[in-house]
Parts: sequence; structure tokens; C-alpha cells
Amino acid sequence: MRKQLKIAERVPSYNKQLAEIGHELNNFLTVIQTNIELIDRYIAAKEYGRAECKIKDVINGLNSINRFVEGLMEPGQHKCSKTRNNVGQIVSRIIRFLKPQKKFNGIIIRSQIDNNLPDVYVNSSQIEQIILNLMSNAADAVHESGDSSGLITVKVCYNKRLGSIEISVADSGCGITNENKNRMFKERFTTKNSGHGLGLVACRGLIENHNGRFQIESEIGSGTTITVSVPIC
Repeated sequence: MRKQLKIAERVPSYNKQLAEIGHELNNFLTVIQTNIELIDRYIAAKEYGRAECKIKDVINGLNSINRFVEGLMEPGQHKCSKTRNNVGQIVSRIIRFLKPQKKFNGIIIRSQIDNNLPDVYVNSSQIEQIILNLMSNAADAVHESGDSSGLITVKVCYNKRLGSIEISVADSGCGITNENKNRMFKERFTTKNSGHGLGLVACRGLIENHNGRFQIESEIGSGTTITVSVPIC
């Protein structure tokens, strides 16, 4: 009986983990599907150079999934293997990977990435997940605002004073109320009709894996800026 009770107690935790895994895999697969559709279109139009670029993006996407799955098999929920990386290159790769996705149609994506970023030890797959989630949320916010010429600005810089790499994703959406701002990191909280409330919860966990910080600035009618920072050491 005790054994059955212990198993029952673990079920909600297992369900949460499965939902988070499904959420992240769905993000990657949706973008891969979009790139595959573009490959078919470019080949039909005999634009082989552009098709080749998209094939590389699909390969990068599959590699991201592979790294994500490998991370799931690492012992310890909060542990993650880290290697020396240039965060600016990771962010640039994700931006290029996401641009063809339908949800970014009509949205201008501007990137301001410092060319002299110091390398930092991070789990590249987890950084990719963070950027993917933040940019996806930004696109949703722009569309929900009804802005036909929305803007997403992604910045990556080195904060020498704090000794950290800072990544910010700003959108021109409708902004977040103070009430929702205080609730947005609670599991299953979402304002989207088709949302799951898992993206930001997962992002915060991934940032904590890197001993980083998560900051939200938002004003109704002016949009939202989310900044994550990763310490150099």
C-alpha cells in the first residue's frame, strides 16, 4: 500500500516533466517542418542555393533535438553538461532557424549582437531552448496586439560590470499587466487560447541551471522585454 501511495505521489511530477518535454520537442519540430516545406518550394523553383541553406538549418535543428534528448538522459534534474560557446553565435543560429516559421510572418526581427563577446561555458541546447521560447512568445504577443508591422528586437551583449552575457528579447506587443507578471512563472498559467503555460517556467529552470538571472520589463501598450543573463564563470 505504501509503495502504491509513493507511486501515486510521483505521478503529478512525472506528468509535468512529460508535458515540458513535449512542449520543447514541439517547438523544435514545428520549425523543422517549416524549413522542410521551404526546401520543397526552393527546389521546385530551382533555387538550389537557398534550398541548401535550409537543409543546413534542418540538420542544425535535428542536432538541437539530439542535444536536448541527450540532456534528458543526464543524471540529476538540475545538472547539465556545459561546453565553451559563443552565445552570440547560438542566438544568430536560432534567429535564422526561426525566421521561416509562419508565426513570424509580417514581423520584423532585428538583432544586435556584440561581435566581441567572450566565450562562456553553457549548455548550448538549453540556451537554444530559452531563445526559441522567448522569441515564440514575443511573436505571439505581437500578433495578439493586432499590430500588422510588429517588431522583435534581440540583443546580446557583455555586461563587464556584472561579468555576464545578457540576452534580451523585446517585442512591440500589448504588454503584460502587473497581475499577470506576478503569475507568469506559475505552472500552467497562460493567457493564450492554445497555450500550455510551460515555456517561461521551463526557461527559468534552464537559466537557474546556469546560475543566471531572469528579468521582465513590460508596459501596457508598449510591449515587453525579457532579459536573461549568464555569468562568465
